[in-house]
Amino acid sequence: QKDLAKFLGNLTNIFDPDYFVLGGGMSNAPEILKDLRAHVEAHCFIPGAAPKIYKNVLGDSAGVIGAALLSVNNPS
Repeated sequence: QKDLAKFLGNLTNIFDPDYFVLGGGMSNAPEILKDLRAHVEAHCFIPGAAPKIYKNVLGDSAGVIGAALLSVNNPS
């Protein structure tokens, strides 16, 4: 969690995002998300600038769903 918080803090300092959406295998470990925003804020240059952090909704199926929608929306 420390390395993830440092990474997200650095991304926040560079890009100033409104939020992060974490997915894949990481989203299946709730202990990683616990207090992550507070840890990210410790690595931000501006106090209170930590973006919101969300867990994905579609789970590991997001890529498959996106590919299926792409083929439906762009038939050959």
